[in-house]
Amino acid sequence: MAEQRSPREPRRRRNPTEQRRPAAAPLQEAVDLTPRETEILTLISDGLSNPEICDRLWLSMPTVKTHIGHLLAKTHSRDRVQLVLYALRSGAVPPD
Repeated sequence: MAEQRSPREPRRRRNPTEQRRPAAAPLQEAVDLTPRETEILTLISDGLSNPEICDRLWLSMPTVKTHIGHLLAKTHSRDRVQLVLYALRSGAVPPD
């Protein structure tokens, strides 16, 4: 006899790639960053935390978070790591 499935049995899972956000913006696409966003991207690439960026640029925490949010959106990045990869690949930040 074939086993019957319970109505509470979970459905088939989606392919993990279907649930992901789009990859970082292709380098061919020009991403227009403001001078301040470029400056913050450089500091993120140098490993500075948000409070350190605030102190260095004399900005408030909400302002720094807003700039980082704009950077994430413009580059289609998920997190700071992808921002750093974008900065290195695009040439916005020279590799050490």
